[in-house]
Amino acid sequence: MGLWTYVTGQDQAESDRLDAARQALNVKRATVYGPEWYSKTVANDEQGDVDSAALNQSILDEFKPAALITNLSESSSTAAGGIRNFLEPILAFPLKIIPPIGWAILGFALFIYLGGGPWLRGILNRKT
Repeated sequence: MGLWTYVTGQDQAESDRLDAARQALNVKRATVYGPEWYSKTVANDEQGDVDSAALNQSILDEFKPAALITNLSESSSTAAGGIRNFLEPILAFPLKIIPPIGWAILGFALFIYLGGGPWLRGILNRKT
C-alpha cells in the first residue's frame, strides 16, 4: 500500500477485508493452539496496529511542508559536502604541485593554442 493510497484512504476497504480474514483465521487456529495463544496473538495484533499507526504518523510528519524543506535542506547540504570532499583533493593537487609561474606559462600557451596568436600579433604590430 503506497503513501498516497494511505493518505486518501483508497485501500481502507481492502485493509479491513484482510483484517477480518486474519481475525477469522486466528479464531480457527485458537481451537488448535488454545485460548492462551489466542490472547497473545490478539495482544500482538493490537500492538502491531499501534506501532503501525505511529510509523505512519511519523512518515506523514516527514512530508509536512516545514519538515520536507528541512529534510531537503539537510540532504542537499550532505550531498554538496560529499561532492566537495570528493573534488577538493583532486582539484587541489595540481594547484599545490605546479608553481605560479607554471600556471602563467600554461595559461599563455592555452591562449596561443586557442587562437590568441593572430590577435596578439595584431596588437604588437599596431604599437610599432
